Amino acid sequence: MEIGALMNATAVTVSIMALAASISIGIRQVGMAREQVLAAKKMNNTHVAVELLTQECRSEHFLDSEEFVLRRLRAAHGPEAGVDGLPVDARKHITRIGLYYSSLGMMSAMGAVDHALLISSTHYRVRRCWAILEPYILQERKIRKSTYMAYFEHLATVAAESDLPALHRGLGLKSITSKSAELAAEFRDADAERAQLATPMIRSSES
Repeated sequence: MEIGALMNATAVTVSIMALAASISIGIRQVGMAREQVLAAKKMNNTHVAVELLTQECRSEHFLDSEEFVLRRLRAAHGPEAGVDGLPVDARKHITRIGLYYSSLGMMSAMGAVDHALLISSTHYRVRRCWAILEPYILQERKIRKSTYMAYFEHLATVAAESDLPALHRGLGLKSITSKSAELAAEFRDADAERAQLATPMIRSSES
């Protein structure tokens, strides 16, 4: 009887251990699957950010809007009417710039893209655009009573607070430093050699 009870107890113990092992493996698999999903999501977000950073800001439409905001907006229109109160063309240019930097600012706020990649690519341009558009955006907020283009402001603030040289050092960017004079001498000598080779050809054609 005691042997039977012992065998039953052993069987129960083995079953409990097997169940615990199965649960542990299941938890680990769920954790690994979650990590894979998060990694895939971050990779996708990084891909979107790279697309924005390398393509959108170089498009003709974006460059036209940036040129308008930086060179012509303040001379043409004051901020009294906010953004929506401006003529269609002016509003279109401001909205294009604002939404672009708002998209990047949202990614920054959510930690969905590498900070060094984002700020080192936008540091100067986002701060410059915000400096000009700030009164228009703040006036629009007063009119709407909302947090209009808050992500754009976030990105401009993060850029203003960032140490760009430190970010570049962290990325391992190299500086040409002493090689600059070496390169200048190399191409100067090459230009001089081309000029010497071209001289007989010029004389021959003149004669």
